[in-house]
Amino acid sequence: MKELAIRYTELLSEIRHPNVMRLFRFLAYAWMFFNALYFFPIRHQMWGEYSMIMSFHPEQSVTINFAYLLDHQRALAIPAFYTYIIAIALAVVGIGGRLVRMVVFFLSWLLYYACVPAFNSSFLLFNVFSFFLMFFGRKGGGPLDAIFSNIAFWACRVQFLLVYSIAGGYKLTGQTWLNGSSLWYALHLDHFTRPWLLELMKPMKGVLTALTYFGVIYQLVFPILVWFKKIKTPLFIAGILFHAFIGIGMRLPEFGLAMIVGYSLFMSEETAEKVVKKLRLKA
Repeated sequence: MKELAIRYTELLSEIRHPNVMRLFRFLAYAWMFFNALYFFPIRHQMWGEYSMIMSFHPEQSVTINFAYLLDHQRALAIPAFYTYIIAIALAVVGIGGRLVRMVVFFLSWLLYYACVPAFNSSFLLFNVFSFFLMFFGRKGGGPLDAIFSNIAFWACRVQFLLVYSIAGGYKLTGQTWLNGSSLWYALHLDHFTRPWLLELMKPMKGVLTALTYFGVIYQLVFPILVWFKKIKTPLFIAGILFHAFIGIGMRLPEFGLAMIVGYSLFMSEETAEKVVKKLRLKA
């Protein structure tokens, strides 16, 4: 019994997936950095004093007023955006530790609430990740550090799986997903259409129907199949192709890439270690 207790304590005091954590931390902040650069040319239209985004003033409270700080104080928004980019760049290369990651977390949410209509769910997902990433520690950082790291890592995994399971479940309530016409109609919307793709796919309505059903089934089964090692690789390949189609074909590159980055959470420690060594990522 005493030996079991000692072993249990040792398990709690060790970071269980150090290389997977390191790789995911790098990829997550890299995604946030390039996403910020995407908004850089239109930063003034989004957050400047003469922003094109209509200000939103919900019910007043201390928490709400803080969340909408940059919406109320537009003069601070652009400097906050510059600080946000610098902080992410430091986080990507592993400089600054938790302090830098805290800056990324708080500024990402402040910038979000100052320009809510400009973002899709991928930005929100990585805002949530940025909270958990604050607790990612280093190997050898002590028992408490290891416990928080392991909990935060699993929280990221659960969050990612919730995206798939909730999205898949929600699709089951929609008529166009159940009859296989959802992608067909989506490609006829100007916002999600590339003319060349629409012309290419028009004669292949059956392919779009199959892709629609594949999207629903994939999102529902991913949270289960991802735990089987033999299925994991083809599962990832299918997901990468699917999200590449969404990203390139439906003008949602940041969303497609965000979901692909999330797959790194489920890589094996051995594979992650090889990638980390090739990229020479800091601990």
